[in-house]
Amino acid sequence: MVLYLSIYSLRPESFFYCLTDFSNILLEIVGGVPQIIGNWEATTEPGNYYTRNPMNSGGAARIKFGQYTSWRVGLHGKDRHEALVQVAPVSVHRDFNKDFKRTGDRITTGLYGINQHWGYDLPLNNISTASAGCLVGRSHGGHREFMNLIKTDSRYRQDPSFIFTTTIIPGDELAKLFPGDSPYKKSMTARLLLQNT
Repeated sequence: MVLYLSIYSLRPESFFYCLTDFSNILLEIVGGVPQIIGNWEATTEPGNYYTRNPMNSGGAARIKFGQYTSWRVGLHGKDRHEALVQVAPVSVHRDFNKDFKRTGDRITTGLYGINQHWGYDLPLNNISTASAGCLVGRSHGGHREFMNLIKTDSRYRQDPSFIFTTTIIPGDELAKLFPGDSPYKKSMTARLLLQNT
């Protein structure tokens, strides 16, 4: 079984548009023990453009921390690249005041097209227009590797319409539980998430 989690780490406000504010981490359960089989640069944040010019009049979407069974393998964007596309509701914070934060924002739940796609190989310090609220892996190559690994899940191989679960967790909460940046910390995080699955 392959599990997917996103560790979101809070960054100084000057980095609100970076592609380094979370990691896509892919886990595989081998003999009952979670093992990290992939880790890529990514973001849960909409870029500066879509925060200032949101596609929704309520404000740009920032996914609410939690666990969602909401994505299926499909196609995303004008270039129609393979991605995990939203097929079930997720909750988002609506950044109506355009302050690049979740705090105090109205939360809505629905189908918003919050897909998991590539970030067009943009530089680490500028997400540009790659995200209006999606979960975005920075590079083409990393995203392709992620998708190839996702599709090794036996549940997907048995049923190509299988709906994947993603966990979005704040990195600062993780740091409180496991200080430092060790593989042990990520492994323990995986174990905690498994207990809640």
